[in-house]
Amino acid sequence: MEQSSSSSSSLHVRFNDGNDDQAVYNDTTFSTTINNQVSFNANDKITNTTTTTTTSRSNILSSIGPKFFQNKLNQWIQSNPAAEAKKLNPPKQMFAATATNLIFAYGRGKKARNALNDITIKVPMGLLKPKSGYVKVFGEIPGSTRSLVPGPGIGYMPQEIGLFEEFTIKETLFFFGRLYRLPSDTIRDRITFLISFLELPEQDRFVAKLSGGQKRRVSLAAALVHKPPLLVLDEPTVGIDPVLRQSIWSHLRSLSSQEGITVIITTHYIDEAQYASTVAFMRHGTLLEEGNPQKLIQRFRLDNLEQVFLALCHNVNATRGGGKNHYVDNVASLERKQYGNNHCISEKPLLLTVNHHKQFDEESKTGTEELDDEGQGSSSLSPFSTITNKSQRQSNEQTQSQSNKCEPEDNSRHTPVPPHVVAQPQRMLMKRNKILDHFARSSALLTKNFIRMWRNLPVMLFASLIPVLQCTLFFLCLGRDPFDIAVTYYNGELDPLLNPMPKTNSPYSLQVLQSIDNHSIHLMPVASVEQGFQSVRSGQAKAFLRFGPNFTRASFEKAIDYMSMDNETVAESFVDLYLDMSSQFHAMKIKEKIFEAYHLFSRNLLAENGYNPDVADSPIRIPPPLMGNQDPTVTEFMAPAFIMSLSFYASIATASLTLVLERKDGLLQRSLVSGVYPNEYILSHVITQTVVVIFQIILVLLMAFFIFHIPNRGPVFWISVLIVMQGVAGMAYGIMISAIAKEENFTLAACMGSMFPQFLLSGVVWPVDTMPQFLIYVSTIVSQAKAIDAVRHMLYRGWDPFNHWDVAIGFIVSASWTVVFLFIATILFNINK
Repeated sequence: MEQSSSSSSSLHVRFNDGNDDQAVYNDTTFSTTINNQVSFNANDKITNTTTTTTTSRSNILSSIGPKFFQNKLNQWIQSNPAAEAKKLNPPKQMFAATATNLIFAYGRGKKARNALNDITIKVPMGLLKPKSGYVKVFGEIPGSTRSLVPGPGIGYMPQEIGLFEEFTIKETLFFFGRLYRLPSDTIRDRITFLISFLELPEQDRFVAKLSGGQKRRVSLAAALVHKPPLLVLDEPTVGIDPVLRQSIWSHLRSLSSQEGITVIITTHYIDEAQYASTVAFMRHGTLLEEGNPQKLIQRFRLDNLEQVFLALCHNVNATRGGGKNHYVDNVASLERKQYGNNHCISEKPLLLTVNHHKQFDEESKTGTEELDDEGQGSSSLSPFSTITNKSQRQSNEQTQSQSNKCEPEDNSRHTPVPPHVVAQPQRMLMKRNKILDHFARSSALLTKNFIRMWRNLPVMLFASLIPVLQCTLFFLCLGRDPFDIAVTYYNGELDPLLNPMPKTNSPYSLQVLQSIDNHSIHLMPVASVEQGFQSVRSGQAKAFLRFGPNFTRASFEKAIDYMSMDNETVAESFVDLYLDMSSQFHAMKIKEKIFEAYHLFSRNLLAENGYNPDVADSPIRIPPPLMGNQDPTVTEFMAPAFIMSLSFYASIATASLTLVLERKDGLLQRSLVSGVYPNEYILSHVITQTVVVIFQIILVLLMAFFIFHIPNRGPVFWISVLIVMQGVAGMAYGIMISAIAKEENFTLAACMGSMFPQFLLSGVVWPVDTMPQFLIYVSTIVSQAKAIDAVRHMLYRGWDPFNHWDVAIGFIVSASWTVVFLFIATILFNINK
């Protein structure tokens, strides 16, 4: 809520009538004292130490215990060093067919607004539970089994509009109608009525193409589609032009008078308080004054309510400073003359103002119907109300007549309307059935998600192709052997700059050079040993190869009669390889290729001289492998882990950002107020995102197996299932993050911050068993490590999950982490509604 220029905020509250069990602020459960001025007794009566007034507590709608207000607002009330009253004493009754405005100073900014917003919106809607005390709406605690709130008993319009811009007006209203399990014919009738009533454009126009004012009216229509008995609007007129604001208020007055809907409105425009039947001024936790707006303006002889509020605040400041506010004193003097002894005035603003109204006598069929100063109808009896007996009504009338001695008659504030005018949603809603309700809400949410995906098809295709692009880059860029590695050499037997390499009868040094793989190694001759060293030091080459001047003779003697060789001859048979170990990967590859070339030269040399070439082989033989390929690549080791990680992390970003944006736009809260359970909301996104994950995995596996030829000896079906399960686990992790995060930046930071540690601990780029022992234990509980090993076993060993525990544990861990993430997310969504 923004701060208005007048630095004050008004809360418009409109309640229908109820019975004894439905008190707005029911104090029978608690016995406490607030500021030594007002006590709440167990006999359900109110006693004021300055002026004693007894009142009946019948015909009210909801119940809120006083301890709840104290605990909720003390955080910001007590932070004000100038506050004299440390605890809020809220108005005790909100009467039928009246709009009560609570106006208070906004000196503490959004902290105070959030506290009042929690009390007046989130708690009655069932999104928050008080730590102490209680709230009842229609005689039931919101969220209880028998309560219609959240659900069909309430309509909610958030400040953020809360509409799906990809939807048309018709689709929007159909979605909210489906949440309440309304029949299709009923929804169509309501759409026709609301489009006419709220003067909306054609029903097939997309919300994204509407103006700001039209969007607000569509948002109001979405809150009214099921004809709720209680309507909650969070700043419906903020940021719009005065003409549209007047139009919205006109619609609200029509809703109240024509359909008997109870309306709760929050606004920071103090001038809008004139539309209410009752206005209550509060400062520093103290209720300063309560009454009809026009009556208060006339009483204080001022021009508007803002001036009245300013005068009351000056009176409080003057009282604290020991002085007097002569203006307010003069008003009090005039009131004493006007009302005499029947109107009780306290020198200090009372913490409690008790109002009374005439009851609608159902038994005698008596009642009145009037219009207030705004031409607004009223209703005094809710369809959820009951009147116990005639003696109780007579007692209430006696109590009311006694209390009226301390307050002038103001019947215009509480004018009753017969019950048939009040909204009765149960006539429109089908008989409640938990199973059918769950199915209706879940199907509506699924339909909504798939429609949004279809309307954002280019974005969804791009998101689906990102894993394919990343997979392509992985196979093209990672795990491949280097080629054209620069290596310089010096041949002491010949001048390599003058003599070309002969094909036959050449020195052995040239035969070794010819045996080197020229695709991997790019040989470059140098004129001296020092020049070869300098080529490596300067970075022109990755290695330097040096042959001695007697390499051919020494190599021949070594092959023919190595037993009689002296040390000098043995030294001349060696080839010196100087490596640049700053690039370890290239150095290892150069060593591999040089050793292969020398082994090939040795076999050829022995064969040319009539000896068995196998003598040149290592005494350790390596037969064909029992598992895997003869010459595996790094790509084959990393590919399963990369595909699993790709599925996991792609799902995190998609799921978390989707939910955070829906919460930020007010769509999540609006769905919860409509009766959607957090588990239904989460399940709908899990199903929707699973479809996307399956599509992504199919494309990635087709590319891996048929384009890049990753070997596979296992069951493709179970490999695909495990990869999809990892995608679902990542989605659940993203949903858990979105249950904590409120902004996209936090979501992205959480995703990126958790990705790299899991990437390393899961053994994606390096085996897990090479880690320190304590990290090995940590990696066993990371959601991906066991699953990655399971995929490798299925791909390269041909194992299946039914006969090998190492594969089955991958499925168990993936499913377990999914359940854990979703369970935590559900709890957090319930806490952070």
